[in-house]
Amino acid sequence: MKKIIINENQKGFLFRNGRFVKLLSAGKYRIWGDAEAELVSLDQPIGSGKCALDTLLRDKEIAAITSVVEVGDQELAFHFVNGKFAGALRHGKYAFWTQIDRHDYKIVDISTPEVPEDLPGYLFAKLPSAMYLKVEVAQYQRARLCFDQKLIRILEPGTYYICLTGRGDLNWGDYHTGSYTCGFQFASSGTNDGEPNNSFEQAKPLGMGVAVTGQI
Repeated sequence: MKKIIINENQKGFLFRNGRFVKLLSAGKYRIWGDAEAELVSLDQPIGSGKCALDTLLRDKEIAAITSVVEVGDQELAFHFVNGKFAGALRHGKYAFWTQIDRHDYKIVDISTPEVPEDLPGYLFAKLPSAMYLKVEVAQYQRARLCFDQKLIRILEPGTYYICLTGRGDLNWGDYHTGSYTCGFQFASSGTNDGEPNNSFEQAKPLGMGVAVTGQI
């Protein structure tokens, strides 16, 4: 006989002869014979070292107190816990306990390099830098965004985030192997100087009190 105590911030999975039997809530238990309990924390993703996630989710009691999200091969899920960003989830199936926390997800299509405009930029500061490319286009510039040698679009002045994780068979340490190009070009503001200004010999003298308009 074994005695176990499950705390309020824990759950227990009861197994007998290697097979999942039921969910155990907080309390004291006595386990006999070939039975064993696996304790898990309520603030961690649901999972077991003894059975698959789908086996656990077939239990009605577990299914009633969990939040489940499935992320496709060409997707990335931004995970929020109680309204705060908790991390990004790659392709796969995930489940979280809902007894003490609220879980929400923002799923992004990463089959193309561009990130949806409604995705807050601050989220990328919380991701590994190798997962995205940040592009700053100045007011006097335009940028050509190309992917696999194809022009996607022209970027106007602003800040852009480009996803680098577009293949479903990649792990966290691997990143999109497609060819990205972001080329910048000068965009005239209409106030260009009237002469080269490339040397002292070419410079135009400036008179006292005379206003000159140009671009730096």
